[in-house]
Amino acid sequence: MSKLAYANKSGRNNGKSVTRVAGALTADGSTLVMWKQLTEKKGKRMELSLYDMKKIRKIIGGKFEKTLSFGGKLKKELKKACIGSIQKHYYQDDTSKRLLHPNESFQSLDIEKNEGGWKIYITSGSEKSNIPLTITRMDVRRKGKGIQYNAFQEFVSLPALSGLNNSGIPKFELEGCHVVGNNLDFGVVAKNGSEVKQYIAYIPLSAVQRPLKEK
Repeated sequence: MSKLAYANKSGRNNGKSVTRVAGALTADGSTLVMWKQLTEKKGKRMELSLYDMKKIRKIIGGKFEKTLSFGGKLKKELKKACIGSIQKHYYQDDTSKRLLHPNESFQSLDIEKNEGGWKIYITSGSEKSNIPLTITRMDVRRKGKGIQYNAFQEFVSLPALSGLNNSGIPKFELEGCHVVGNNLDFGVVAKNGSEVKQYIAYIPLSAVQRPLKEK
C-alpha cells in the first residue's frame, strides 16, 4: 500500500507526511482497521480508518501482487470502500486523554467484529520512560455514511515484573495485542538499563470498562 495519507473517508491528504502506520484485520478478513500518525504545521494528527475488504478485493480483482495506491487511479473506488474515519489533532497538555495516542504512545492494535459493529483495542507504553500503561477499547458502529464510537480505557499494572532482581523499575511497552477468545493477549517488553526481557501476558476483554473522557 502507498500514499496512505489519502487513506480515509474523505480521500484527502490531511497531513504533511505519514510517519507511522499500523493495521489489523478481523478474524474473518472482512474489515481492515488502519491507524496512522501524520505530521502537521502544528502538533500531530492521528487517523483511524475502517475498510470493507470485500470491496477492496473487488477493486483489485483479488490480486495483491501490485502496490495499492490510495492516492492514485483507484482513489475514488478506495474512498467508497472506506467505512469511516476518526481524526484527532493533538496539541493539549493532558496526554492521558488522547484516544489514538494515549500518553504519547501507540504500540499495537487489533479489531474484532461485535454485534454489527467492531471493537478496536490499542496498547501503549514506552521503553524510554515510565509512562502509565494503558489498554484502550473503542466500540465502533456505523452511523449514516460514517462511524461513531464509545471509548474505554484501563491502566495496566505489572507488579510481578517490577523491580526484578532489585535492579530498579523497568520501563514497559505493551506490544502485539491480539484478541484470543475472551482475552486480549499482548507482549510485554521490559527494559531496565541495557537489559531487555520479553513476556506474554493477557487480560480479560471484559476488564476494559472505564469510560474515557476525551479533551
